[in-house]
Amino acid sequence: MNFIDLITQIFGSLFSSGSTPIPAPVTSAKKTIKVTRTNSSPTAGIFGVITLDWDSWVGASLENYTLVIPAGTYNLVWHISPHLGNARVPMLVGVPGRTEILLHWGNTENCSEGCILCGLMKDGNDIDSTQTACQQLFAKIDAIGIENVQIIVQ
Repeated sequence: MNFIDLITQIFGSLFSSGSTPIPAPVTSAKKTIKVTRTNSSPTAGIFGVITLDWDSWVGASLENYTLVIPAGTYNLVWHISPHLGNARVPMLVGVPGRTEILLHWGNTENCSEGCILCGLMKDGNDIDSTQTACQQLFAKIDAIGIENVQIIVQ
């Protein structure tokens, strides 16, 4: 564990209050969640596929068409979201010009204010089984430690 990882781990609980954490360097030693955008519609959103490089789990993603997250690689931290009933959800760190970009449940583009929605499958203009998908994905992140995970949005 390097110095920045140690500091991030020690002070990580400070970031669950809604403050913006300092981005840690993104490293290739981290496990990767990949969101690969597949198609988009101004009326339905941006759909994609979620894969993990350490597990065979696959999910569906949905983003708000007008609030696109810039393509890139981001670290993650746990965040307690008042918007989601104080649920603990992964938050992307260092998204240019944005704050509180989360991974969470929701079936339609209208459920996202710029976040990435997770489901098990695309169903027309929706994604399905979003609560189940998030429970599964968050457990996989917990199993290896969120400090060991990055997300690539492409």
